[in-house]
Amino acid sequence: MKVLGIVVDSELNWNSQVDKMISRCRSYLYPLRYLRRHLSLNEIAIIIQAHVTSHLTYCSPVWYHGLNFKQREKIKSIYYKILRVLVRDFSFRLNRTGLLKKTNLEDIGVIYTKRSSVFLFKIIQTLEPTNLACFLLSKCYENERSLGKLSFFDTSQNRIGKKAFSNSARETVSKWRFDWMGMTIEAFKERLHAQFERRV
Repeated sequence: MKVLGIVVDSELNWNSQVDKMISRCRSYLYPLRYLRRHLSLNEIAIIIQAHVTSHLTYCSPVWYHGLNFKQREKIKSIYYKILRVLVRDFSFRLNRTGLLKKTNLEDIGVIYTKRSSVFLFKIIQTLEPTNLACFLLSKCYENERSLGKLSFFDTSQNRIGKKAFSNSARETVSKWRFDWMGMTIEAFKERLHAQFERRV
């Protein structure tokens, strides 16, 4: 069934959601190729952010942690295919890093990580929604190396556990290379952005 634009199936494997997003993005390929003849690189990049990136990341904190490797690669593939249209690299001269540098856009994986990070940070700091916050906090422990961080227990002993939200939190928090407890949301976003900007 579809809930607020997200396709939810009975097994929560998100195949229908991924297929829907990829199909929509494929339909943009020809129009973007046509527009590229008439618009500059910066102008078409704004269109991609508004229509492609926003579509691929819509409500991503809800479903992205449940994707397997193959599903994530399918999303990356269509994203970089669109970036090749943007820079007119039809002979595959540029690798993915080169495409990002030329277009001045972010890697789709980094975008997902940032959105999931902000989503998780808000839950932990504001304790809203309360039930989800209490569940997460019951699965966490204080990081021994730093009082400004929390860590989450690994609950991936079985197939279902690998997709548990607490494991998504564990994976996400491990990417925050700074003390974050007690930060405001504005300071957290700024620090998170700076961290990934340095890495790129």
